[in-house]
Amino acid sequence: MRPADILVAATRNAAAVMGREADLGTLVKGKLADMVILDADPVRDVRNMRRIFKVIRNGEVVDISQNALK
Repeated sequence: MRPADILVAATRNAAAVMGREADLGTLVKGKLADMVILDADPVRDVRNMRRIFKVIRNGEVVDISQNALK
């Protein structure tokens, strides 16, 4: 699969399989918007999904420092 196809499968398609496409899976006004902001483009290389810069959950930035994850 191309990196872009992997991202669609993990987001939009996953929401559809769960029957949650009305409120999850894409960034659209009115949907829930937990998201991961990356340091690099995952479409160029899917391994860039590991380069997490920030995580936003329920509108709040999540502490992802190594100490916070323990």
